[in-house]
Formats: sequence, C-alpha cells, structure tokens
Amino acid sequence: MMDIEEKTKVIYGDQNIIDDTVKLISLAKKTICACMDFDAPSTFVIPNHPITRVYVDAKARGIQLRFISEITKENIEYCKKLREISDLRHMDAIKGNFGIVDGLYYRATAESGKSSAPPLLLSNSISAFVQQQQCFFDTLWNKSIPGLQRIKEIEDSLKSEFTETIRDSDEVASIITKFLSSSTTEIQLIFSTLESLKLYKELGMLDVVKEKTNNGILIRMLIKTTSPIEANDSEILIGCPQIEIHHLNKSTQTKSITIIMDREILEISIPLKDRNSEIEYRKTAIFHKSFRHIKDTKVDIATFIEQSKRELLILSSVNILKYFREDNSFWLQLLNLSKKGVVIKILMDGYNSQIVRQINRINSSLKGKRITIGYSNKLGKINGLLMICDAKQILKITYPVMNRIHLSISHNNTHVLVQDILFQKYWNELQSLSVISKS
Repeated sequence: MMDIEEKTKVIYGDQNIIDDTVKLISLAKKTICACMDFDAPSTFVIPNHPITRVYVDAKARGIQLRFISEITKENIEYCKKLREISDLRHMDAIKGNFGIVDGLYYRATAESGKSSAPPLLLSNSISAFVQQQQCFFDTLWNKSIPGLQRIKEIEDSLKSEFTETIRDSDEVASIITKFLSSSTTEIQLIFSTLESLKLYKELGMLDVVKEKTNNGILIRMLIKTTSPIEANDSEILIGCPQIEIHHLNKSTQTKSITIIMDREILEISIPLKDRNSEIEYRKTAIFHKSFRHIKDTKVDIATFIEQSKRELLILSSVNILKYFREDNSFWLQLLNLSKKGVVIKILMDGYNSQIVRQINRINSSLKGKRITIGYSNKLGKINGLLMICDAKQILKITYPVMNRIHLSISHNNTHVLVQDILFQKYWNELQSLSVISKS
C-alpha cells in the first residue's frame, strides 16, 4: 500500500482548484464518489473543459463514478449528460459539495457556481477523517433514489401544462402563493376534507385569499365534510365572512385541494394508493406550524430542547440565532442541559460576538462538558435553523414562506439520520479548517 502524507490544506484560485482536481482524478485507481448541490452538475459537463475531459477519461479507464446531487427542473439537462459518465442518484436539499477518491483523498467546497470553479477547495488526506466521510457518503447513497427515476418524475410532471407535483409544505406554500397572487377576477377552491383546509390555514396560505377579497376578487369554497358547515364555524375558520363557503357531500377518491383561479386549475393531491404512507408520515411528523416572527417559536423550541437527554446539535443561520442572544431563558436551558451531561454543539454560518459571549459565559460556570461552538462563512450560508435531539427527532425552521416562519418537528428515522450525517460532515469540515488555522 502506497504511503500517503496525511495533511489538510485549503486551495484557492480557479486555476489551482482545476489543476488539483485534474491531477487527483487522473490518479484514481478504483472509485470516485461525490455529493453535490444542484449547481454542481453544470461544472462536470462543460465541452472541452479539463474537468469534463478528466472525468470522461476516468470512466473510460473503468473507474466507478458515483454521484449524488439534487436533480431539479433547472439542472435536469446537465444531470442527463452527467449520467452518461457516472452512476447518478438524487437527494433533496443538498448543501455544499464533497468528494472522495479511492477512499483515500477528500475534497470539499461550500458552494459551487454554475459552470464555474468554487472560490476555495478543502483538501484532506487524514485517513481517519476520510474514512468517516466515506461512511457518510455510503449512507447518503443508500438513502438516495436513482437519478433516472427522478428525471422521469420531472419530465412526466412537465408534460402537463397545468399540473405540478407537490412534495413538501414549503413547495405547497410557494406554488399556491404565486398562483393565487396572480388572480384578477375569481378564485374557487375545493377542499376534500375540512382538515385539509385547517392545515392550509395553519400554514398561513389562506391569508393571501383574504387579501384578495379586499381587492374585490370573488372567492368561493367547496369543502367535503361529514356534516354541513355551520356559519359560525366557517367564519371562525376563515376569518373572512365575504368568502362563500359551501358543503360538498360528494365522495372524493383523493385527499386534495383544487384551486380554480380565473378559469385556470391547480390541483394538489395525494393519490389514494399513497394514503397509508401519508398516515405513517403523520405519525412521525408531530406538527407543522407557521409564525409571523421568529420570537413566536420560542415556546416550541424550548419544549423541544427540554427533551434532550444525550446530545443536542444546532445548525443555524446567524440571522436566526441572533434573535435568542438576549433571551436568558434559552441560554439558561442550555446551561441546565450541560450540567446534566448533555453534549451540545452549535454550528453557525458566521460569527456573532454576542452569541459567543453568551456561550463563553455559560462555559465559565461549567465544571464538566462545555458547549462547543463553531462558525465559518466558508461552509456556505445556512437558510434557517435545524436542531437534532438525541439523533431521534429534528426541529426545523425555514424562512420566509409567504413572509412567515415555518416550523416543523419530525421523528422520521431516515430524515433524522440524513440530517445528523450532514451536521457531522459540516462539523468535521470546520474542524479541518481549525487545524489549518492553528498550523
């Protein structure tokens, strides 16, 4: 076995990054594994580019290329070309990019520019670290879906001019908002259950409908319920008596919401055959809520944190966590958990002196385990807040969804595992950067 110098370094400059990548891929003997965001596929398929040529050559030499990326409508053509030289799989919401060659060499970057080199490249050949990253990649690989399957899903949805497949609540909110906001004369909504209507109200999406009534837009609703809707209940539910609400007693075969806006139709549905999966998901996803301001989430966050018995991981945008810098109850809660032996790690996408001072103040009063904090703008911008409790459940905050804060909590084992792996990846990369700064 060849001797490898174990070291960590950061490579800067477009040409230096390209040269390092070409040299490393040229030396590959068995495998090349890469996990990348939705912009990255475009950098692998530039005609006559050195990066493209070296990967094509690696494929011709019999090297196994395994790539994971987020395949979207915007990058689908790049992904099709990438499939010609690699085994490509899909996973949602990938942030950052990393790759491993022969299980010996690790490269990572926070973000990639479309069809261009990243601003910097983290290089690591420390055996224990690279092996851990390889394990992370293999786990993500097993949780991802075949690229061809994802491409087919996208192409099938694009064949119809008026339909869109909805995969999560953020997508639902975004598409419905754009659709409703463009209304000029009339909006008709059909809800297959009263519970569906209540869910959309909780997510804040009916606020757009209310605003439309002030502009003279005619709003009508049909709701499938087991009994007629009382006038009082409808006004409490919608909060806008100008909206016409009618009872729909005809049986439906899907759980859906249909929106007819200015005679155009948007239908969002879950097929009946997937109903069992939906029921199981609702057992694992405790709830979804939306708020006007981040401060309104404090009660739910406190309740979640209190359940930590072993480990609490926090991955957050500075812009969100700074709202808690003067919240003494939040920091007191972290202090009490630390005194009980709970391991707490906080990772931010930038530096905030007040947050650091709060943590240092807590650590100064601790005799045992201390709160560990990491921050670096080299790992990319974090859009929201993620908390992982004992590797069993996650709390996620995203913004803005219709100018509202969206909070969700889930026990889904796969989701928790993937987020835990990604947190550890970011944390380990930050430790590598720390090693560099000390050397």
